[in-house]
Parts: sequence; structure tokens; C-alpha cells
Amino acid sequence: MALVLGIVVALMIEPYHDELSLNLVSEILGGAFLIFVIDVLLVRSKTKQWKVVQEQCDYLIARNVSRIREGLVYRAFGFRPHFKQGLERVELAANVREQRDELLGMLPKLPAEELAKRILPSLFTESNFDYFEE
Repeated sequence: MALVLGIVVALMIEPYHDELSLNLVSEILGGAFLIFVIDVLLVRSKTKQWKVVQEQCDYLIARNVSRIREGLVYRAFGFRPHFKQGLERVELAANVREQRDELLGMLPKLPAEELAKRILPSLFTESNFDYFEE
């Protein structure tokens, strides 16, 4: 709207000062080009740069959450996976993850008293406090 208004004003000045009108129109069109084309390209460029940072932050957050979850399962609930013989390394890791996820999926369904009974007393040791604080 400001562009159209500026061009209308510049054209209204044309009968009084021809060169000023031409200069105003060219400045307005140059500003419009800058706003609508260059600005969009700069925003896209910055978005691409920040996408890399965002992906790295997401990775670090996911890694820390996974590490806390692992520590909680092993230290608080004494999770010990059952290893199946003859599995490849990748299959073995997937099997351990499946067992861990099964345990984590079952825990929220337990009543508070049963959940409290399952927590190992060794959870409240100085080394575990240090681990979770880290």
C-alpha cells in the first residue's frame, strides 16, 4: 500500500518537477526490490544457517534425555536385560532397547505404592546423586 501511495504521489509531482518524479519512482521501485527480493533471500539464508544449529541442539537434548532415561532405568529400577544368544550386534541392541521400552511403558501404569517398592534403595547413594547432578 505504501508503494502504491508513493508512486501516486511521485506521479502527481511530475507536472511540476519531471526529474524529481522520475527519481522518486526509481527510488520507490528500488526499495520495493530490496524489501521483496533481497530481504527474502537474506531470511532464507539465515534460516538455513540456524537450521544446522537447531539440529545440533535437538541432537544434544535428545542425547541427554536418553542418557538420563538410561541412568534412571539402570540405577533406580535395576534393569538388567536378558541377552539372547546368536543375535548380531544391531539386533542385540534393538532387543535391549525393546526390553527397556517395555519396562518404561509398564512403570506409569503401576500404582504409586508398587512403583515406590520397585525403586532400589541404592538409588539414594552419593555416587548416584553425582551421576544425576552431572
